[in-house]
Amino acid sequence: MTCIPTSGHRSMPTFRHAPWLIALLLGLTLSGCQEARKSNAAPKPVYVSTIQEPDQARGRTFTGAVRSRHETERSFRIAGKILAREVEVGERVVKGQSLARLDPLDPTLAKRAAEEQWRAAQVDAQQAARDEARFRKLLRENTVSEADHERQKARADAAAARLAQARSQLDLAGNALGYARLVADSDGVVTALRFEVGQVVAAGQSLITLADPTRLEIVVDLPESLVNRLEGMDGAVQIADDPKTSLPVTLRELAPMAAFPSRTFRARYALPEEALQSGTLRLGMRARLFLAGPDPRFGIHLPAAALIQDHGAPFVWLVEGSPPKLIARPVRVMGYVADRVAVEGVKPGERVVTIGAQKLDAGMAIQPIERPLPVSTTPGDGKRS
Repeated sequence: MTCIPTSGHRSMPTFRHAPWLIALLLGLTLSGCQEARKSNAAPKPVYVSTIQEPDQARGRTFTGAVRSRHETERSFRIAGKILAREVEVGERVVKGQSLARLDPLDPTLAKRAAEEQWRAAQVDAQQAARDEARFRKLLRENTVSEADHERQKARADAAAARLAQARSQLDLAGNALGYARLVADSDGVVTALRFEVGQVVAAGQSLITLADPTRLEIVVDLPESLVNRLEGMDGAVQIADDPKTSLPVTLRELAPMAAFPSRTFRARYALPEEALQSGTLRLGMRARLFLAGPDPRFGIHLPAAALIQDHGAPFVWLVEGSPPKLIARPVRVMGYVADRVAVEGVKPGERVVTIGAQKLDAGMAIQPIERPLPVSTTPGDGKRS
């Protein structure tokens, strides 16, 4: 006989681990809901740009002039009043040609005085030498003492020294008279005159500039931000804005110190030999110097909005794969130019988020919108200085 419970309620099974099972089921349910919401969320549109090859030939243009490699400042070696000017600006001169003359009256009188002093010293020296000879003879005869002879010999030696001094003074006076005429020490062209007839000038005062027209070069003042990169930059020059005269040039000399207050460095560029022999170049012609070369400071340019700082560690978002995914790429900041940042750590061909990067995180669904990078406008690129 089967016993049937007399209670009206049906017995339920007992679960000792019911709380743990409830928590597990609840977690799975919430996770499934979140995954469903994520899969159903619309991808976030972001602007993406493809990195291009960096411009390794950032050109700059500067205005200079055709100058002579050898420029000599001529001046008188004595002071005086200018009696004549014998050349004009632009005139070609040859070595030894007279350029200007001083009034020779003063140096002539000085030479005459030196001649008289020399004659007087000559007489004294001759007399002292004869006296010394007599004392030497008397010394052998024991007529005078040895001390008297030595004193006379000393006077004779001093007279001889004064004679030599007077001879040197006469030579100097003769040279000074010759210095009253200013002559060219080499062939050249007169490029500047800084005196007039009747003017009293000092010794060493710069009066005339002579330039060698056969050794021409380009002289230009360059900013201090460029001087450390000149060795790796190619140079070309146009004379008088004539594109047909584009000539390659090489850096010959760079000033070791910046000019004040412009803070520019003077550079001299050598011209090719065929250009010097062509005869088309003239002193003072205006020249446009083009410099181009790699600029390591500005390898990859990105908009500043593409850069993200994570506790001081800069990075950018790259977009890779299909479907597109966000990849954080650490970069090194090399410099800022206007609204752009120069970075190292990304390569040409990679796609980088350029707008809205601060609002993204890894794993977010995105919809890339291609946008070309803005054209570089580095100050000075293609700009006349």
